[in-house]
Parts: sequence; C-alpha cells; structure tokens
Amino acid sequence: MLAGARARALAQGCRIEEINVRDPALSSARLTEILLRRGVRGGGVAPLHSIRERVVLDWAQFSAVAIGYSLQGVPLSRVSHHPFIAGIEQDYPQLGAAAVDPVIGMLHRNEAGPPPKPLTLLLDGTGIPGRPLRPLNAPAPAARSPRPRRAPAPA
Repeated sequence: MLAGARARALAQGCRIEEINVRDPALSSARLTEILLRRGVRGGGVAPLHSIRERVVLDWAQFSAVAIGYSLQGVPLSRVSHHPFIAGIEQDYPQLGAAAVDPVIGMLHRNEAGPPPKPLTLLLDGTGIPGRPLRPLNAPAPAARSPRPRRAPAPA
C-alpha cells in the first residue's frame, strides 16, 4: 500500500513520509504542531491495528483521507477495497495510490478539515482463477455428503 502511495505521490510532485502517530507522549496539540512545522498539510491515515485506536489531531488543519474503515470518529472521506468476496484478490498498491489523488485535490483547492459530506471510493479487486465467487452475504457451501447407495434389486 505504501509503495503505491509513494509512486503516485512522486508522479504528482509530492512525497510521502511515514509518521508514527501511536506515540502516547504525543498530545493532539503536539502532534499537530510537529506536522505543521514540518510543512505537512495533508495525508492519508493508513489502516490502524484496531478500531479502538484513535488518531487525535486538529483535523481542521489538514487535507486528509482515511484508508479503509479502521479510523472511527473522524468524518473523513475514505478509500477502501470493495467489500471482500471470496475469490477476489485485493490490490494494496492500487489502494495506496488511489488515496493520494483526493488529498492532492484537496490541497490544490485549499480544502482542509473533514468535508461536509465525506465520500467513499471503493476499488474493485481481481478475480482469482479457479476460485468461485459468491455473494457477500451468501452462506458458505455446505460439504456434500455422499449419496446413500441403494441395495441391489433381487434377481
């Protein structure tokens, strides 16, 4: 995912820096100050380890998107894979690359903070040869039991 985001950002004259926001010593104000002093005005929030994790920032200062659904409580636009279906391979470099364009667009339009109506961009996956597809909510096929054999008819 990060490689795809870096390549897409570089193609548009930007760069991606990975920043660990999990440091418990960083308050919201301190982390916001560090990012602004470094000239960071936008970014993507990569999937977190748990939906219980929080990224606490002064979001009004940044052009940002969430990648996936793990960032909760912040109404950002997001980029995600289409809901998982058996037999579909997800393209993580493409996911990272797709997250860059909305951020760059927001920066060009001088937009910051959560949007009034967040958008969600869903990326389709690729079918895996030999793996059947089934609807998302369909139950998994039950194992077939062998048919009972009939006794031979008397002669």
